[in-house]
Amino acid sequence: PELALAGEWSGLRWPLAEVTDVESPFGAFSVTGSLPYAFDVRASAKAPDLPAADFTATGSADREQVVLDRFDGQLMGGRLQGSGRLSWTGARAWNARLEGQRLDIATVRPDLPGRVTFAAAIEGRGFTPDAPWTMRLASLSGTVLGRALTGRGEVAHRDGTYDLRGVRVANGPSHVDVDGRWGSSIDLRWNADIRQ
Repeated sequence: PELALAGEWSGLRWPLAEVTDVESPFGAFSVTGSLPYAFDVRASAKAPDLPAADFTATGSADREQVVLDRFDGQLMGGRLQGSGRLSWTGARAWNARLEGQRLDIATVRPDLPGRVTFAAAIEGRGFTPDAPWTMRLASLSGTVLGRALTGRGEVAHRDGTYDLRGVRVANGPSHVDVDGRWGSSIDLRWNADIRQ
């Protein structure tokens, strides 16, 4: 079948109970074509303990996967862009690429004033807490507590164990470098110079 659907909403809450997980004051969508169906969404959304966001997203969906070609959102006083893919079949593989620009950390941590910019990629298989995933932080920059912030590194998770590779975070004259494994057994190599 070919579809040509378009709609909008206001005051959307989920679940439909006193305590909601997600609220969306307004939004609009369209779904067109035949499999895979192309979709386009514009919305405003908020959730408890998370900052409100206004975003647009485009992509496609079929019986096996959802492909997010573009996500562009305004949140935390900055901008978040990305793309990704999520499969329902086989190993249920998923991945995402994210770029954040001048995100205000104080919106979620008032004790840490500052803004950050980052580029990262994450991929994994499955959706359980023990499912494997790998996150690569290509770059982190900005300011926190009035001092320059930089960072990079890779963290991989499997069965409750975290492998850290080339992880480095620096804030002003202080820095921490970590490599190794953290889990039921710990084998870390680290170098820290904490001045402030």
